[in-house]
Amino acid sequence: MRSEPDPDDDMVAPQGISGRQDVEPDPDDQELQRIQDPVAVVCGRLQKAIEMLRSEVHPSEAATVLQTLFKIIRNVIEHPDEIKFKRLRKANPRIQRDVVNYKAALEILTLIGFNEDIVLDEIGKAETYLVLKRNDPGLLWLAKSSLETCIAY
Repeated sequence: MRSEPDPDDDMVAPQGISGRQDVEPDPDDQELQRIQDPVAVVCGRLQKAIEMLRSEVHPSEAATVLQTLFKIIRNVIEHPDEIKFKRLRKANPRIQRDVVNYKAALEILTLIGFNEDIVLDEIGKAETYLVLKRNDPGLLWLAKSSLETCIAY
């Protein structure tokens, strides 16, 4: 008994086309460089600030300071619509102890978009806060990852 031929048996895949692209990005691509250069600069500044923090903070306090910064960033990432995580009262004892006391810790928060600002509370009292003015998820993830790596070592 003779069976009918399968029409798919004669199909030939077109040359040069595949379901996946294994091509590396072109390092000379101007658009790619335009995106990567600022990221590399920010990443370098962030790493430098973390190293500065490690030299500025006593080793016994370093883990606490790094954990506080990590928690601040994680809270903003996990709760992007909650203003309470985007405003840090400078007079808060923990913020004072773990952030404000260290120039490098303030630099890390500034790099990711926090700026000092005066905020009026519900009774009209003015207080100084660090407020996240630039909400850049990629930058927040980069800082979180950098701190996480630093904490792990």
